[in-house]
Amino acid sequence: MSELYRVDKTNLTLDWSGSLENYTCFLNTIRPDPYTPAYIMRDYIPTAYSARHECMNKPIHYNKNLPTFGTHRPAWPRYGEYTFVPRQRWLHSLEHGAIVMLYHPCAHPLLERQLKDIVKSCLYRHVITPYTLLSEERPLAVVAWGWAMTMSMVDTDIVQEFITAHALKGPEKLSQDGQYDYLLEKPAAIVTSEDDSTVCPQRAPAF
Repeated sequence: MSELYRVDKTNLTLDWSGSLENYTCFLNTIRPDPYTPAYIMRDYIPTAYSARHECMNKPIHYNKNLPTFGTHRPAWPRYGEYTFVPRQRWLHSLEHGAIVMLYHPCAHPLLERQLKDIVKSCLYRHVITPYTLLSEERPLAVVAWGWAMTMSMVDTDIVQEFITAHALKGPEKLSQDGQYDYLLEKPAAIVTSEDDSTVCPQRAPAF
């Protein structure tokens, strides 16, 4: 284990207090609305932009609830599903071309499961975590470098289209697994190859 990783595992409360509120639903399950369409957001990132890596002696703050790029921690998460992983970590995964799936803890469990299954079947480079900063109107999201799509319902075709269009487009195209694995529940499985040679291989061809 490198010295950098030992240092980076300290002071974790700078990013997250450890509160159950970040991954537990204490209210009613959010009812999906079939009339609420998916919403796609794009952040325009300057071509010369390079995200800063901030070590654990300084806090990192963001000016929006759902950032798609920005300063982050040096040690990125191992790919897979987490009890909770803070955004200061998964933003680094986006930089490497990963897709991050977020869900409000009170999202409908069947829709949560459906979205997880789609993401897991599309690519190895994924991170899945609860995220309380999603709205109740659209409590599910998939995020790529510079892009995000939030939704109330899950449409397989739309989600696969988003992932196919935006996965693996981060400025650092690195397939190597991460070092951070705090509260990792299920490591990601290889779908086609470690470098995701084909994204969403089960996607129906367009005619």
